[in-house]
Amino acid sequence: GLCELAAMECDVVLCGVVGSVGLRPILSAIESGNRIALANKEPMVMAGDLMFCRCHLPK
Repeated sequence: GLCELAAMECDVVLCGVVGSVGLRPILSAIESGNRIALANKEPMVMAGDLMFCRCHLPK
């Protein structure tokens, strides 16, 4: 489903899913090394610390 799509190699994963449903695909995208773009603030409010801990910042 969404997690598999978010983990595919791409330039940017845009997440516009409302509520907590989008959190797993966002984490899959981060763990796959993809850049993410968020269309709403809900994931940041719910799990911003978790997302930042899993991010690999560009060098």
